[in-house]
Amino acid sequence: MITILIPEAVLGTKEPSEKARLAAFDFLVAMGNKMSEGGVVRRDKVEGMEVDEDIQMEGTPVAGFVRKLRVLIHGAVQGSIEEYMTMVAAGLTGVTPHMISASVTAISRLVFEFKGMPRLSLWCTQ
Repeated sequence: MITILIPEAVLGTKEPSEKARLAAFDFLVAMGNKMSEGGVVRRDKVEGMEVDEDIQMEGTPVAGFVRKLRVLIHGAVQGSIEEYMTMVAAGLTGVTPHMISASVTAISRLVFEFKGMPRLSLWCTQ
């Protein structure tokens, strides 16, 4: 469920209404706190996360990336603040400048909020 809500919360950080922006930031922080508690994130249960098996990219520079993407999408991962930050950072690949800008804003707030977590510092330096 968390992977479905992240894009909406990220876009909410750019809302004109101050109350809406604050609610989006609070929601992002609350989701970060929940993810930092652990658990399992099942990416294969998210609708729309399937990979098209008909992709014919062998021998191209992106073939390795596509293989890694398939492993990431279909696998289950341990919930952590690093995994959460990676999910939020996926918005940096957005199609619109609005989504990219909102992702930068959301990441900035999350880094500020979770800067004291030792494992987050590893994420920031990679």
